[in-house]
Amino acid sequence: MHIPEGGLENLAYKADSRHAAQIYKEYGDFIWCIIRARINDIGLAEDLYQSFFLSIVAKPIPENVENMKPYLFRMVTNQICSSFRKNQKYYRNVKKFEDFSKFPTHKTDPQSVLIYREEMKKLFSVARQHLSLREQKVLFLRYRDGCNIEEIAKVIGTRKSTVRKYISVAMDKIRKVMKNDEK
Repeated sequence: MHIPEGGLENLAYKADSRHAAQIYKEYGDFIWCIIRARINDIGLAEDLYQSFFLSIVAKPIPENVENMKPYLFRMVTNQICSSFRKNQKYYRNVKKFEDFSKFPTHKTDPQSVLIYREEMKKLFSVARQHLSLREQKVLFLRYRDGCNIEEIAKVIGTRKSTVRKYISVAMDKIRKVMKNDEK
């Protein structure tokens, strides 16, 4: 047997990529239809399509599969589900970072960050001028310090429903003041 340059690993990779190419040739349209039926975003669909064939190169389909279409259907569906779980986990982690750092990660360009900071300064300035001390404290704990409702309730020694009411009333007052300032 002649071993090509790159050794046995290269030979195995070539065999696996030929297997993926054969699957692509025979079932590519079928696989694409499954993905597009579940994914509206064309860019994400294309990524999943490519990823699917790379996964076949990495882990070839067993030779003893009798019904290829149902097998491929299940493989594609599992890959879509796995992709969404990974995305959800990623966005949960981004949200945790955002909550931890008190920095809005969805506003990454410098101009947006500056605008966000200016808006928060204005909000706190209006709060100091127009809110009761209790409303100020609740609002600052919530939006400056990033505390959740339960934490605020513990800090000020009241119920969560009361904290929600303070926040609601405070935000209504601030909206009214800001609306009058715009006129």
